[in-house]
Amino acid sequence: MSTAAAYSADPIVTICLPVYRGAEWIARAIDSCLQQTYEQFELLIVDNASPDETASIARSFHDARVRLIVNSANIGMSPNHNRAIQFARGRFIKFLHADDVLKPNCLEEMLDVIQQDDRIGLVFSRREVLLADESDVNARIWFEQFRDLHLKFDDLGEVNDGRALLDQWMQHGFGENWIGEPSAVLVRAHCFEELGGFNPQIRMLSDVDMWARIMSVYDVGFVDKELCSYLHHQQSATAHSVDSERHWLDRLWITESLLQFEHNTRRYPELRTMRRAELRHATRSLLGEPIALRRRSKEFLKYFAVRLRGHDAHRV
Repeated sequence: MSTAAAYSADPIVTICLPVYRGAEWIARAIDSCLQQTYEQFELLIVDNASPDETASIARSFHDARVRLIVNSANIGMSPNHNRAIQFARGRFIKFLHADDVLKPNCLEEMLDVIQQDDRIGLVFSRREVLLADESDVNARIWFEQFRDLHLKFDDLGEVNDGRALLDQWMQHGFGENWIGEPSAVLVRAHCFEELGGFNPQIRMLSDVDMWARIMSVYDVGFVDKELCSYLHHQQSATAHSVDSERHWLDRLWITESLLQFEHNTRRYPELRTMRRAELRHATRSLLGEPIALRRRSKEFLKYFAVRLRGHDAHRV
C-alpha cells in the first residue's frame, strides 16, 4: 500500500472542500492540499451539483487521499459544509474553499498548536488576501478594512481563553469576522458533534456563528503566520449575499445560537439585550423594505418557528 493510500485510510485531518461552480479555481486548491508538509490527511470534496466542470477536474487527480462526493441537487451553502463534516473521517477538520489555497506548512503549523491541549477547539491563522481585480476601487477599500481583522483582539497569543476572546468580540456586536474565513481555520471534529454545524438560516455570517459557539466552550489557538491565501472576487458567495442583502437576520441568528446554551445565558446576560436590539432592528428593516417584504416576512416567521421548537436549525 502506498503512503498516500495508508494516510487516506486513517486520516488525522480531513480537509473539507465544499464547492459550487469551482471549475475556475479548484485545481489550484487541490494542488495546495497535496503539497502539504503534513501528509496524514484526506481531502474530501463535496460538489454541490455544480453545472460546470468542477467534478471532472476533481476526478482528474489520482491520489488516494482525494475523495469526491457529488450531490444530486444543490442543497445550499451551509448544508453542503455540514455534509462535508458528516462524511469527514479525521479527528480534525480543516476547511478550504475552492477559490482559496493552503500554504504548504498549513496543516503542520495548525496541528502543532491544537494538539497541545484537548481544550483547544479551534485554531486560526493570519491569511494572505489576494484581490482578483486590484484596479477595483471597492476591492481596495475592502482590502484595507478586512485584511488584518485578527488585530481587533487584545493580546492574542498562541493559546487563548475562548471565552475571553468571545467577550471582546461580543462587545463589538459580531459586526466583522475577527477569526477569518473557513479557509483560515482548523477545528476539532468533536466540536461539531457537541455544538452542531453551520446554521443554514444564516446567509453570510454562518462562520462567525460557528466560531462564536466554539469559543464559548473551548480555547482558541492562533498561528501568527499567513497559512492560507484568500481570494476576494465578485463571484464569491459572500459578495452575492452582500449585494442582495440576504444577510439581514444574521446577527439575530447568532445571538439566538449562543442563547441555546445554558452556560452562555449565565455568563453573558447581555445576550438577551442584544437579541432584543436585533429584533427591533429586524422589525425596522422589515417595515422599511416594501419590495422585499414578502421574502423577509417568511424569513422572520421562520426564525420564530425555529426558536419555538428549540434552536435545532444548525444541527449537523
